[in-house]
Amino acid sequence: MSKGNMYHRFRAILHLWAIQCMLPISITFVTLQTLRRIYVSWCSSTSSPVENLGENVENDTDTRKKNFTVVLTGGKMSKTLHLVRCIRSYALSDPSLRIKIVVLETKKFRYSASRYSRCVDRFQVITTPRESPDAYMNDIYDVCKEHDATHFLPVAAPVEAVFDAELKCRLETELGMQVLHMDKDLCSILDDKHSFGCFLREKLKIRSLRTHKVVSNEEVRKYNAILLEEKKNGTLKRNMILKNLSYDPIHRLDLFQLPTEEEKINAYLQKIILDGNPITKGEPWQLQEFLANGVEYSAMIVVRSNHLVTMTCCPSSASQLNYVHVEVPSIREWIENFMDGLAISDYTLTGQLCFDFMVLTEGDEKVAYPIECNPRVHTQCTIYNSDDVRTSFGSLLLNSTPQMEKGMV
Repeated sequence: MSKGNMYHRFRAILHLWAIQCMLPISITFVTLQTLRRIYVSWCSSTSSPVENLGENVENDTDTRKKNFTVVLTGGKMSKTLHLVRCIRSYALSDPSLRIKIVVLETKKFRYSASRYSRCVDRFQVITTPRESPDAYMNDIYDVCKEHDATHFLPVAAPVEAVFDAELKCRLETELGMQVLHMDKDLCSILDDKHSFGCFLREKLKIRSLRTHKVVSNEEVRKYNAILLEEKKNGTLKRNMILKNLSYDPIHRLDLFQLPTEEEKINAYLQKIILDGNPITKGEPWQLQEFLANGVEYSAMIVVRSNHLVTMTCCPSSASQLNYVHVEVPSIREWIENFMDGLAISDYTLTGQLCFDFMVLTEGDEKVAYPIECNPRVHTQCTIYNSDDVRTSFGSLLLNSTPQMEKGMV
């Protein structure tokens, strides 16, 4: 084993040991904070009408302040806590602002870090969409209505993004809120790797990878025969990789390629059946061009009405833990082409989303190929972590202006 591997293993073991040592302190902190919240809630419920009236009068007379109430989902995730801190930094930077921050999470993850953050004013539990999508959307709507919310910033897990998009129209039309998310139709396109590839090629007319959707083992074998014939004729540009269209932590790193021998296909198809991830109409898979010998990057953008507000890019890996911004001209060029294509299309994009790219060297040029899109916030947003940039990013999340965008794109 190399010294480098030994060093990283030692760091991992030391990290786990430190977490275990901190467990008593963490438990004590959570207990004290829970008791404090209970006490504050009890004091609020038993306070006299005169006290409450006085507080309301003070708030009502301060008409000079701009009041925002921001509701965020995904309380269990570190990126939610980072967005909360960015918004709070923005509030503290401007005396004319008063921002109330409400964070939501499901019951299973209700004891998460954001619940105890000083930047969060309220933490509330909602139904998970895995139990009931309708209850999930209704819970968010009720919270927004209860707090007279002005902004909704969904920080979605993969299963939640489409439901947040479905809720967008209702929040905007019935409650007059600003929602930093796209509509359901566009979200469904971007969230599906195959639909995304077809959208780029057929609608936006920009660089994309060849893609086919397969809904059965027979279709896999059919495409394998087609690809074998193309390889024989010399028309096959690249092999194709078979991957699940749904998030699949078991097979996401398999990189099983076609064309190949029939025996290998049968063995792999049997393997994914035994693993509980068979190819069906309800759970289709994708064939996508396989890119080798490239460098993988991740890019996150914030967009309002087809206008690029900010962008960041960083090297990517299978398990992303550290984020360092790098400027990759080929990726920026592709993003600009993407925005130009949207501008002349029938679609209007608003939201936070991220892309995975592979950058290849073709001749003397670096060329960026999009692998997939995730229509939700990426933990890469933690790149905006210095005091001034955190404040600027918090502002852009609520109301972007040309002055604040300058230097962020």
